[in-house]
Amino acid sequence: MQHSNAILAIDSLDRYTRAGPGPLGTTNESQPKTNILFGYFTNSEPFFNNFSISSPGALIYGYIDKIVVSQIQLQYNIPTICLNRNDTFIIEWGVLPIVNRETVNIPYGFYTPDELAAAITAQIAALPALAPLDITVTHTTEDGFIFTSGTNVDFYFPSFSSLLNDFTYESLERIFRTCKTLGMTIVNSLFSSQQVSSMTPNFLYTPYIDIYSDVLTNYQNIKDNNTSISKPKGLIARILLTGVGSPVSALIGTAPFLMTADLNSPKVIKWSPDVAVPSIDFQLRDCYGDLIPGVEEYLATEFQMTLLCLERSRD
Repeated sequence: MQHSNAILAIDSLDRYTRAGPGPLGTTNESQPKTNILFGYFTNSEPFFNNFSISSPGALIYGYIDKIVVSQIQLQYNIPTICLNRNDTFIIEWGVLPIVNRETVNIPYGFYTPDELAAAITAQIAALPALAPLDITVTHTTEDGFIFTSGTNVDFYFPSFSSLLNDFTYESLERIFRTCKTLGMTIVNSLFSSQQVSSMTPNFLYTPYIDIYSDVLTNYQNIKDNNTSISKPKGLIARILLTGVGSPVSALIGTAPFLMTADLNSPKVIKWSPDVAVPSIDFQLRDCYGDLIPGVEEYLATEFQMTLLCLERSRD
């Protein structure tokens, strides 16, 4: 038997819709007033990566037994370099027992390869401790990033184990996420007056975004899972940021982009026919299991989603 369905169209900016007093002066709880423009302008809470959308009444009524995630549009706005996420790396030089160490911080933002190379060169030049090395950074398509000492001083990117006693695990994650962006690996922990990316630099901060909702998945018997160590529950969609529907560019991640995910295998969510949809919560997480970046940078990744609500036949 064919079931009828209704569309529940979701916009992440609707998290700013609220009842009661607002910038436009409403006091009627039954008549919500949109605060989208005010919330977006001030980058106020609730933030785009963890929020709920609700209404004085149910978001949708009906004898619904299935909800299908049909289509998602995403305005990707995660910068190439994210504040406190992948903006720091370490350079060491010298011979035991005297080893010199300096931390290099990269300003957050979107970068092309040449822009990032120039920004790192400028940051290194601003550090007096690194002046004897006279390091410049360039980028080529074939080799990635090339760090060269103008004075032929040997230096290296220290390994995880060599930093373990001096940094917290969270700080080490930040450092090695930066190394991933630059394409630096254990190969670059060997002394040399020139360090060249040993892996392809990765300008896309995360290759996918996972969208979670505890409310939407509350009634499903089969629970979601993934292969990560965190194993969060309530996954409703994984948006792959490359491939069909994504911008055609070898340097995706160097600028914001808009993409549409027409899900080939959409998630079908079991729902209880006796329960209306009162509110929906959403979390957006990156490949590391963290809430996606952008809050501190005032760079919001917004999305729109189409849910098909299948009505159960009463016959």
